[in-house]
Amino acid sequence: MGVIKRFQGGLLGVLLPLFTALIALLWLSPDRLQYRLTTLITEQKLGAWLSLAAIVNLFLFFLYLRLQKDDQARGVLGATFFWAALSIVLKFIL
Repeated sequence: MGVIKRFQGGLLGVLLPLFTALIALLWLSPDRLQYRLTTLITEQKLGAWLSLAAIVNLFLFFLYLRLQKDDQARGVLGATFFWAALSIVLKFIL
């Protein structure tokens, strides 16, 4: 049962920052989404945007801890490590 709860927390921890970045891009950019994404990729700022969007996981992690759902909090923490690794790869390697 704990593996399923960790998976649920991890899935939410991966999808929530993705939707947060998408909403921020749509709201803050007057350009089309495809043009803005290609601009972020060419300017090598996509990793910074994704790491900012992953801050949402911090609130989700502490919410799960407050509700004493430790397995979901572990899943969110794992997803946060995924976002950190992805942003490092995007920033320094690509």
